Amino acid sequence: MKTIAKVLLALCVIASLAFTTFQENSEKPIVVVINVSHGGEDSGTSNGTLLEKEIVQQIAIKMALLNKDPNIQLHFTRTSDSYISLQERVQFINNLKPDRVLSLHVNDNDNSEISGMDVFYADKGKEPISSENLAQKVVNAMESKGIFSTSKVKQANFFVLKNSEAPSVAVELGFLSNAEDSKILMDNTQQEEIAKVLLTAISN
Repeated sequence: MKTIAKVLLALCVIASLAFTTFQENSEKPIVVVINVSHGGEDSGTSNGTLLEKEIVQQIAIKMALLNKDPNIQLHFTRTSDSYISLQERVQFINNLKPDRVLSLHVNDNDNSEISGMDVFYADKGKEPISSENLAQKVVNAMESKGIFSTSKVKQANFFVLKNSEAPSVAVELGFLSNAEDSKILMDNTQQEEIAKVLLTAISN
């Protein structure tokens, strides 16, 4: 509980600093919504030890703490272990009118040999071309670090991607069903590297 309280306090401090910096520079920042998937009773996928909802929240927190760019303003659909419906997430996103949306997920497959990161965009979304470009930037940034075995851009008309009124992608950060990917996702240093790569991709 103490760790969670410290993290939430850090997020509040970072949010206030981002607002102050924006005021001082009088520049319009790049507004990015990080859609932290699942939460509450919705745990997402699991390998028996790791829960998707926990992994994506840990990476989201690291993104908030590592973001030192005053021109990047991050907003999160959730900052605690709480359930938020897809409709509520889309409403939150569209009310903010962000420049881009990044949904964090973790994958799973019956075949434990399948591994790597997938990045999805909706070809029937509001901004399909910009979304595809953003997806490619995420893949390029991740491939430059070689964190996962493969990184691919794919199409999927997921609810959040299709209904967000901004360029939107969903990032499946490896497979919990794969031993190597699971090792990456549970490692604190690797989580920080993933967070850094995602920040680089959304800031380009």
